Order: sequence, then C-alpha cells, then structure tokens
Amino acid sequence: MVAMRAALVAILFFFLIPAQVAAEDDALYMAQLVGRGFFRALQDGEVEAMVPLCSDAVNFDGELVKGRPKVKARLAAMVKRARRNNLRLKKVLILRYREAIKVLGPCPERLKKVVKPGHMVALAAFQRGGAVAVLARFGDFWRVIALTD
Repeated sequence: MVAMRAALVAILFFFLIPAQVAAEDDALYMAQLVGRGFFRALQDGEVEAMVPLCSDAVNFDGELVKGRPKVKARLAAMVKRARRNNLRLKKVLILRYREAIKVLGPCPERLKKVVKPGHMVALAAFQRGGAVAVLARFGDFWRVIALTD
C-alpha cells in the first residue's frame, strides 16, 4: 500500500506539475545555498569560501569592484569588520526579485542599475543589523553581484 502511494505521488509529480515549477524550485534552492553559504562564510571569517560565490564584478554599496583580487580584498575588509563587531548570523531569507520588491519596496538608488527581474535577494539578519546580497544566475550557478546593508 505504501509503495502504491509513493508511485502515485511520483506519477502526479512528474506528469501534473509543470516542469517550470520544478525548475523555479531548483533555482530557488541553489540561490539559497549560495546566499546562506556566503553569509555563513562571512560570519566564520572564511574569505576563501566567499570569493567563488561572487561574480568577477561585485557592486559594494554602489561602487562596482571588478576583478577577483579586488573583490577578494573588499571581502577581506568585510570579514575584518565582521570579526571586530563579533557578527553573529541569526537568519538568512532568500526572496525572488518580485517578492523582494513587495516586501522591501523599491531598490535603493545605489542598486537600481544592478537589481533586475530574475535575480534573487538574500537578506541576512545578524544579532545587530543586517545585510543584503543580490544574486544573479550565471549558467547553472548563482553568484553574488551586489552587497549592501
């Protein structure tokens, strides 16, 4: 009986749920991994883990930084500040672009050129304050393209 139910659920899943829904869920899941991994690495002071999660060009509070070495240097400075402030991550929430606009309102001026439909927004809550990472898709991968607080 249990096997029959499992088979029925599998049939319903594969034939009645559109492939687009499954693809959107996969995209959200992958963006969640990147967003959570990025902010966890920030808290843990792991710059080397943060760099591959970023694009080659990252907008830091309205300033576009290009090139891995320069991005890495800015991330190292972020980690240093996080360590100095004893930053502790409480929660990370990932929202699709449209959800983020509904919840947060319009983008701040410094990010308007960066944030576009199709992007994801990672909201990190720390014991004091928070941060936002904008994620964009690059092929099968999601990367951080902008950071602000």
